[in-house]
Amino acid sequence: MMLDMPPRFIADEMNGDLSKWLRMMGFDCIYITGENLDNKLLDIALKEDRILLTGDRELYRKTIRRGGKAIYTPGTSLEDKFKEIRNRINLKRWVGKLPYRCSQCNNILRRVKTEKLDDIPPNVRKRFKYVWFCDKCGKAYWEGSHWVNIISKINILLNEKIQ
Repeated sequence: MMLDMPPRFIADEMNGDLSKWLRMMGFDCIYITGENLDNKLLDIALKEDRILLTGDRELYRKTIRRGGKAIYTPGTSLEDKFKEIRNRINLKRWVGKLPYRCSQCNNILRRVKTEKLDDIPPNVRKRFKYVWFCDKCGKAYWEGSHWVNIISKINILLNEKIQ
């Protein structure tokens, strides 16, 4: 799949973990849950020109038949699912060039001085002048010790060394 613009995704319930990690890489990835979602997922994918990530073979086929883009993710591990995406799309091309997104709600994050936020732990306020903040769900992110683990995992998922 050759893309001129960063890919935008929509993930089915079998791919919640995938949506979280795609968001951490900066990709726009909608994730919705509930019953009888196949038609809703397909409609959003077609209407918004999103790539549907699904572990449902029939939904994958239906999306392709209707002219949509889809990637079948039959694996159970996160690494297997990313391998399916990597086989179709060069994600590395976009990583590091996209705005940061909230891993919980997909909203674009904004950089905020820690002094401007009330709910930041005191030790974070002391160590960091800025955090990344989600205006939609109120979650704050900072480059703490877990940051190294996230970058390491992203490198593994992309099967490539990134900075």
